[in-house]
Amino acid sequence: MGEQAFVQGPGVVSGYSWIEDRRAFISAVLPILRRTVAGQRVLVSSFDSGRMRPSAEELEQGWSQHPAGACSPPLSATVEIPWEQFDEWWVFPSGQGAAAFPAYEPFVNQHGWSLQTPAALTASFDDTWEKDVFDWLPAVQGRFWALVRQHRPTAYIANGDRVIVATSRPDVIAGTKWFLESTELSLRR
Repeated sequence: MGEQAFVQGPGVVSGYSWIEDRRAFISAVLPILRRTVAGQRVLVSSFDSGRMRPSAEELEQGWSQHPAGACSPPLSATVEIPWEQFDEWWVFPSGQGAAAFPAYEPFVNQHGWSLQTPAALTASFDDTWEKDVFDWLPAVQGRFWALVRQHRPTAYIANGDRVIVATSRPDVIAGTKWFLESTELSLRR
């Protein structure tokens, strides 16, 4: 296999570990979620950069609409979570967590959204004109971690410029890391 392209966050923030990968798609995380957080709900707060609105058929299948987006029925092998690009998912133990989550501007729609530090993201950039491109990032990360601390989701998964998984569950991080290390790029989509 080639060079490692994923980044695992240093340490733990508010009880959450995180991992990022520029090569994978959000669909790569779904099998891991089905194994590790079966029975929990996925709040789709961004679907292809917009809000997901469940269809009549999805509502009949147990989906519900909330201020922050559409909430899946309990996750199982048969529940399909729609995905595209610029998607954002929050996993909660129950529908009450999704219902209580406020409407907000999805982080994934910010070009370059990442949990890495601006210094880490710009380490290979040209000092003369590219170093300040992520000056906005610490404030947005602060809003993200404030939402996480307040609402305590099981996991956050995003797919924009990179796939981001932040979770309080070591098995989700371990499963994601294993998948990213062991799966050929062509199988990730």
